[in-house]
Amino acid sequence: MTYSHHPVKHRARKYCLLACGALFALAATTRLLAANVTFATGAYIIDMGQMPQTAANGLKPFGLLYSLIVSNEVPVAWAINPDKVTDKNPAVTSEGADFIVNGKIYRGGPFIIPAEHANPAITNLIATWRAKGVVVDGPIPNSFTAPVYDYLRSFPNVLLDLQNGSKLITAFYGPAEVPTTSYLVGNPNDVGVCHDVYAMPHADPQNWDAATRAKYLNFVLTGGFLWASCHSVSAIEGQTPSYLGFNFLSTSSLIPWGAHVNRNTPPFVYNTNQPSIWADPIMQFVGKVDLALQGGSEEIYVPDSNGWAPHAKVAVFDNFYADARQPWISHSNPSMAAAEVIFGRAFNNTNYGMVLYVGSHAFQADGVAQNTAVGRMYGNLILRTGLERRPRMTVNIPGSVPGGDSITVSATISGPGAPYSIQWSSSDGGTFGNPTTTTTTFTAPAQSGTTIIRASVVDSCGRKVFSAQPVNITPETGPGLFKTGNWTNFPSFVQPGDQIDYQIKIDNYTNLTSLTGARITDALPPHTAYKPASASPPLSSGPDPLVWNLGTNVADIPGVVSAAVTNTLSATTNTFDTYIDKGNNNRNYGGATDLIVSGDESGNTQERRTLVRFDLSSIPTNATIASANLILTKIGGTAATARNISVHRLINDWMENTLSNATGVASWNRRQTGRYFVDRQCPRHAGPDDHQRIPVSLQHIDAAQGLRHFWQQ
Repeated sequence: MTYSHHPVKHRARKYCLLACGALFALAATTRLLAANVTFATGAYIIDMGQMPQTAANGLKPFGLLYSLIVSNEVPVAWAINPDKVTDKNPAVTSEGADFIVNGKIYRGGPFIIPAEHANPAITNLIATWRAKGVVVDGPIPNSFTAPVYDYLRSFPNVLLDLQNGSKLITAFYGPAEVPTTSYLVGNPNDVGVCHDVYAMPHADPQNWDAATRAKYLNFVLTGGFLWASCHSVSAIEGQTPSYLGFNFLSTSSLIPWGAHVNRNTPPFVYNTNQPSIWADPIMQFVGKVDLALQGGSEEIYVPDSNGWAPHAKVAVFDNFYADARQPWISHSNPSMAAAEVIFGRAFNNTNYGMVLYVGSHAFQADGVAQNTAVGRMYGNLILRTGLERRPRMTVNIPGSVPGGDSITVSATISGPGAPYSIQWSSSDGGTFGNPTTTTTTFTAPAQSGTTIIRASVVDSCGRKVFSAQPVNITPETGPGLFKTGNWTNFPSFVQPGDQIDYQIKIDNYTNLTSLTGARITDALPPHTAYKPASASPPLSSGPDPLVWNLGTNVADIPGVVSAAVTNTLSATTNTFDTYIDKGNNNRNYGGATDLIVSGDESGNTQERRTLVRFDLSSIPTNATIASANLILTKIGGTAATARNISVHRLINDWMENTLSNATGVASWNRRQTGRYFVDRQCPRHAGPDDHQRIPVSLQHIDAAQGLRHFWQQ
């Protein structure tokens, strides 16, 4: 296998969501119709209709497209008006309009960058290519509508023929600044399932062996696209056995280059009897190509007496061709004409590849304008191949999601390049459950705004396609408010002078992210008056409307800040506990599964005390503690009669540890390493008490098992 040094680049809560779902299908297409699409304010338009055409305004846009699509995963709309009147018509002096925005006519198949993708990185990229001469208008200050043929999301894998592929590097890749990593250079027997385009300027297919011919034919029959020029064209379509006999676009064959007059004669005829030719993406160029298609061993392609196949698009043909050996050649009927530019689906089969024949050896024989037009034909073929040969993907992404909530996103992928890999990403925060599976969850960031969710897919051949959909992140809706009330004759009608007592309740959402500056506003019902100082908590302002500024809460804490709050602390996540044993005064029981409390009935060393500490960091620092309750369940013990168990507040900190009847702290003697408990019952230690001597609560514990006991402060 012979390759040049250019490798293929392998790119490689509790809310009910009200989200508008959308399905986007990225699939192969052979359509020539366009759908009108409205673009939001802020879009950019790459103008492809500038005259005169130059490499800067006609070819470098393809380099910008490559950077947008491959390097930045920005989908670009290709706008083509299928009903426009081409400038190839002798009666028309300029290319027909694809669309008009603010009085400017856009021609030649312009490209549109949607506003939602025009982030600072992209606007900087646009500025870079503007400096190279690419004409990009925008940001457009208003919305507009344009006919979109398709959205470009992929570039194909290209194999340039080793013999003369350099002609296309000169005509297209160099001036367009499309990087060398976008193509390979090799021989026809190197072509394989991972190639999408085989580009063959002047070559000698008649010299290929049977295996190479079969491989080449299979490439086209499995959907591979073909560019051919000079006498490689008649060598492909000429009759066997001397030639390949692959009549992709001819009815039966082409006359070999040595058996017909080779020279063409400008001005050429452009086939305006078939308007669909000039609506085809491949033919999106402005101006003519006559003088560029000069020179070489075959400037013109001559069909045999059966003519071109009915499906062949004979775009440009010769009006003066004369050779007595081919008296059937017509100067007015394209299907029987000697032609310079012909394209169509091989054998008229939609499953086969597209074929484009362009006359002459180097197709760059004229000045800048016409040479640029031919280069654009090749660039257009590349873009159309990318549309058709990319992995086909359908994504399902809801159009909006409340901040902090999760949604399911999914992608279905098909095509010949399996297996596929996928990578989900978001431009402005959020996380994915698993970013490399076709179905996953996306958790939106808390901040409202717009993010671009991308699904990037690569097949086994390195072909890459992506979906990039804007998703609106709406502000968190917050918990619901409910009002309940009663009065003297409830439920009968309230009477004049009656007092209405009512409550406003807020949903107790435990996984609500923080509420900042929360406020409740309640307008007084008509014909009522507020009873002064009756609100609890007190009003922040009023009396009409009644306003409570509740402040800012902390995530995962139900309720509000300035009003009464109930917090339930989990015994497994918010609690630290152990017990200390006077008889084993250096041992720690932080890892024990039970807590033990016992008195010293024998007067010796049987006393045990339980230590419990709660993590209160989730309670706002400005909260007022109205009450605290401790609930413990008696699960065992040897006491035969009821006992009083008191709860005291500890003054000094201590360590829980994870030991179970092993030397460590906290123990009876030490609360932390090197720090003793100070207790009147331990006379050898001097200093203040470790705990308040007066209990904060006292509970009479029955001897029965399984009872829950409640201490309240």
